[in-house]
Amino acid sequence: MSIPRLRLEEEYRNPQRRGLKKGLYLIPSLFTAGNILMGFYAVMSAIRGFLYVSGSEANLARASVYFDNGAKAIGLAVLFDMLDGRIARMTKTTTEIGIQLDSIADIVTFGLAPAVLAYVWGYGSSLAEGSDLHGLAWALSFMYLMCGGFRLARFNVQASRPRPLAEGTTKVDKKYFVGLPIPVAGGLIAAIIHYTPWPLVSYGVERAEIYSILLMALLGILECPHG
Repeated sequence: MSIPRLRLEEEYRNPQRRGLKKGLYLIPSLFTAGNILMGFYAVMSAIRGFLYVSGSEANLARASVYFDNGAKAIGLAVLFDMLDGRIARMTKTTTEIGIQLDSIADIVTFGLAPAVLAYVWGYGSSLAEGSDLHGLAWALSFMYLMCGGFRLARFNVQASRPRPLAEGTTKVDKKYFVGLPIPVAGGLIAAIIHYTPWPLVSYGVERAEIYSILLMALLGILECPHG
């Protein structure tokens, strides 16, 4: 009798064990879903905060609460992102769908959410809309999202192909990431907003413009592939 047939008969005789093993596959996915939820919450908090950016000091204080909540959600998502992969490897429940879902979650939570937060908390309100500097800031937010997605896509392709992608480019170990990992980049932006949640426009026109330029420079650095 072949080994696969023995395993099938064992699973048939032990439906409880089979159900438990299927249940284990849900655990990493739950953490990934939590990651996506935190990213969605961060985006919604950014939108709510943006409604209170202009106006009185009370409105700015209320906006800072929304921005801080969004930043903390991204920080919590970093924990979820660390746990889903580790749990999947520990329980030997890693699946191709789970890997792709994790990448989508990273794009939402550490790509889109930080880019939106940086815009509404920073230069979106402090720079004159329609100006060249404002247009550059908008483009930098978009490029941050695109570069993070490109690095994730490159990593997934290089880690899954059995043959070299091109001459001089070999298959990489999944333990290593070429470039700055997108959770680190998104977490850095979230940390800055968490510790200074008041929007940049609250610091005055001149200082807000200087801080906006510095924030734009930071996003430009985080976009670099570093290899």
